[in-house]
Amino acid sequence: MKIVCPRCEQDYVVELRVRRTGETLFACKECDATWFTRDAIGVAPFVDLGTYLKPKGIVTSREEIETIDDPNPIVSKRRR
Repeated sequence: MKIVCPRCEQDYVVELRVRRTGETLFACKECDATWFTRDAIGVAPFVDLGTYLKPKGIVTSREEIETIDDPNPIVSKRRR
């Protein structure tokens, strides 16, 4: 389900998995506003993804964060 970020209204909220902890989070790809459940989006206060992960020693990188569900994926077109 596509949910526009209620904080910035610039992109969609995606479902993420933190590889090291196995946590599932929901974050905006544009502003990094983050919620802990899908039902909390736009209802509960958000936290900044980097601010939440920093005390855990985790950086916001592709090695640490896996996108599980992206309602608006960017598909790269490679020339062959």
